[in-house]
Amino acid sequence: GTVYSGKYFKLGASINVTNWTPIGQKGSDNKFAGTFDGNGQTVTINNINSSLGSALDGYAGFFGAVKDATIKNLTVDGTISGADVAGIVARMDGGTVENCVNRATVTGTRKAAGIVVITKGSGEATIQNCKNYGTIQSTGDRAGGIVNLVQIATEVLNCKNYGAVTSEATGTYAAGGIVGWVSLEQSGAQFKIDGCENTATVSGKGAAGGILGGASGSVGT
Repeated sequence: GTVYSGKYFKLGASINVTNWTPIGQKGSDNKFAGTFDGNGQTVTINNINSSLGSALDGYAGFFGAVKDATIKNLTVDGTISGADVAGIVARMDGGTVENCVNRATVTGTRKAAGIVVITKGSGEATIQNCKNYGTIQSTGDRAGGIVNLVQIATEVLNCKNYGAVTSEATGTYAAGGIVGWVSLEQSGAQFKIDGCENTATVSGKGAAGGILGGASGSVGT
């Protein structure tokens, strides 16, 4: 029930966590709204607490959901699996994720991504200077090396993906080296990818792209 708006947190040392409970919930007002500075430290996640699936609606990472927050200088390693999963943030309702690195293996039964699963809701999102080294795999939806799905005004800047990205889903589901899919919900919202690089294999049974897996609807670029 505390979102920590205006509060600042700094990670003092690298830590290992098991059966991790993600910070913030997608389907509630309990989205982290402060500043979290990883201070160049690494959080190694040894699996997500599977008993929290209903409370978190399957959205999991180090953060389950954030709103207008700043997440920076954090590295995540280990193994992360669930429905809609990423190394750093699952759902991002605006704000900034910068200088973050994912080294974890990320496997989702729905959406999977290295840094952020989805930008959605309100506000504007910026994901910049982030890197993914982990293997990203979705067994039933899209996959993205940095971001899975963009639905609000979002900039993805100077990000790099070095981990294999795979979507095993059929139909229109896509895999993208940087972004899996763009489908903007806000009228007039703009989307930008700039200065990004993918050097890894990207494969999908639907659509696949080295940088962007695909887009639908009215997309401002």
